[in-house]
Amino acid sequence: EANNVRFIWYEHNLYGEKPNIVFTKYNRGKIDLTNAELIKALFYLSDNSLSDSEKKKYQIKIGYEWDNIENTLRKKDFWKFLNPEKSYTNHIEFIFELIAKKYLGSIDKTKLKIDPKSDRYWSFYVFNELTANNIKIYPDDKYDNTKDFLWDEVKTYYRTFVEWYNDDFYFHIIGFLRHINHDMETLKEKAESVSKKQLKKELKELIQKHFGEIDLEQTGYEDDKQKAQQLLLLFNIITTKNSDYRFAFDKYSDEKWSLEHIHAQQSESLKSNKQRRILLEEQKIYFLNNKKNEYVVKIDELLASSSINEQEFNKIQEGIFKKYSDGSVIHSIKNLTLLTVSDNSCLNNNIFPIKMDKIKKLDTKGSFIPICTKNVFLKYYSKGVEQNVTWDIQDMDAYLEEMKNVLKDYITYKE
Repeated sequence: EANNVRFIWYEHNLYGEKPNIVFTKYNRGKIDLTNAELIKALFYLSDNSLSDSEKKKYQIKIGYEWDNIENTLRKKDFWKFLNPEKSYTNHIEFIFELIAKKYLGSIDKTKLKIDPKSDRYWSFYVFNELTANNIKIYPDDKYDNTKDFLWDEVKTYYRTFVEWYNDDFYFHIIGFLRHINHDMETLKEKAESVSKKQLKKELKELIQKHFGEIDLEQTGYEDDKQKAQQLLLLFNIITTKNSDYRFAFDKYSDEKWSLEHIHAQQSESLKSNKQRRILLEEQKIYFLNNKKNEYVVKIDELLASSSINEQEFNKIQEGIFKKYSDGSVIHSIKNLTLLTVSDNSCLNNNIFPIKMDKIKKLDTKGSFIPICTKNVFLKYYSKGVEQNVTWDIQDMDAYLEEMKNVLKDYITYKE
């Protein structure tokens, strides 16, 4: 029957053990409740002064609001803009943890020791302690109890996140800050303390502070790979925003990313006969299609042998790479772009026009190619394009200039 409910009751105060220890002990080996489910039970406990019908209305209201918040947080583009990495069974727990961390200092730590790093139920213990003891973390003239205040806090966090998501500037800039691990509570506190105009200014300043003064041309693969990757991410995000589209944080979060050399690092890293043969066969197809027969003859000579001669292979590659690009600034950010690790492995150690063809194929297959990576291989940034077969110093300089212009409001450049 619907109203036939049984409870298993444990007397736990016989040995003076703390409630959180007892809870963990009794639940060991059983199907675990999540923090969200435990906290939901706290909110469902209504005031005893209410009638049964009033209690039911109260619980229906909480349930409706809960489902609305949870369903919105489960939308992948919304969720990944807010939370790039950590996963939850119930997404609303993300908000509970932010609030629990905010009020952790308000509870009696000598009575209940809580360690967020090691205790999986720490946020529930905070909520339970605050509500069970009605600890006054709320203004007296507005709330009757801590529980009502905390539920309003949950809804306030949710409304703030919805506002950020619906605003293109907040979506892209806060999304970027979250993807470089900027603390969410700090962002929310800043949003509550200043005007919207000032907030936008201060968010830009947070990015400037994160990177410090930068000589963009000297930033790159050898200088600071992480910084270069974050700068290229920001470049893609702002370019997408300026194009009246939205950056796909959900797709970006699904992949592992790496720096791709637009003009490759020649081919010395190819040590095996199989790797060299694959590269030569790809180059042969390109040169045949473009009637570059002088390379085809040399490549055929190498491919005819069962074991490719290392010296002859390196000699041919040196000539090809000298012709197809300027390798003097190989590791500078102006010769780097963002690609997924899997897509990057398809492009490594090849010349620009072959990479261009492969990018087009990856895009056609549905790979997530960031807008600036596509633009690079379409030579979108280059001036007066007369050929599409090399990536030379003029192309690199034009690419760098575009990067500087797009990022000028977010980066402090060294004089």
